[in-house]
Amino acid sequence: CKVENADSPTAAKVVVNGSCTVAAKLRMRVNVSVLAEEGGTVTPSGEIQGHVKEYIDISARANEGYRFLYWVNSANCKIEDRYSADTRFLSESTVGCTVTAKFRKQGRIVIDSVENIDIAPRDEYVDVCKTINVYPYRSAYDWQFSHFEYISGEQNCPVTMNSTGVIITVNGDCEMKPVVV
Repeated sequence: CKVENADSPTAAKVVVNGSCTVAAKLRMRVNVSVLAEEGGTVTPSGEIQGHVKEYIDISARANEGYRFLYWVNSANCKIEDRYSADTRFLSESTVGCTVTAKFRKQGRIVIDSVENIDIAPRDEYVDVCKTINVYPYRSAYDWQFSHFEYISGEQNCPVTMNSTGVIITVNGDCEMKPVVV
């Protein structure tokens, strides 16, 4: 037996000279979907064709103000690393499957610096509805932190103070500066 074009999925040809046994490996096509929830994009995107039990590379990119969380899959889908934005998946049957990238909205909190006092953090993105602790440090000049003055987004970042520091609940973008006395 001689097999011509053995690597071709559609044009392989077996030439028989006498008796022989030929085994064929069939690759079953399957339609799969790669989707993104609000907050990002995926590549490839939409409905694509793949082969049963063969991996397809996928990637997710978060839009500004969001971060990638993880991939979710429907039945018959296997994701190699659901917590990596760049991973791969396969369909385990001819039924096909769907993978969806999940993203979380973030708020940007900016705390402007003021001479003679150290405040951390200064500028960062935080998951919406999360709280952060801010610890004002006394300066060498004996200035002391009093409170925050909002520059923008007061409704997005309510502030509460306790004996150990300041707790800010981030619900969106805001900018503030510390006031010292």
